[in-house]
Amino acid sequence: MITVDPANTQELSNIAREIGAEVLVGDLRYPSETGGWQLGDLDLSEYLDRYRDQRPVLIIAPVGQEHGADVYLRHLWLRNG
Repeated sequence: MITVDPANTQELSNIAREIGAEVLVGDLRYPSETGGWQLGDLDLSEYLDRYRDQRPVLIIAPVGQEHGADVYLRHLWLRNG
């Protein structure tokens, strides 16, 4: 799997926030307690339900290593487009 440099994901997150997009960060797990995908403490099925019948843009960037330590964060960018 290709990973993204932590500095680049931070820059992407900052740009997304500046234009009014939501940025979610956390460990991505499956299955959650409800059987779906979970990002940190957020149930993604419930979260994405509010975008039903819209056209959001999702950008997922698995973060690579930072100074020798593995960083397993997933950035999810939602922009109603």
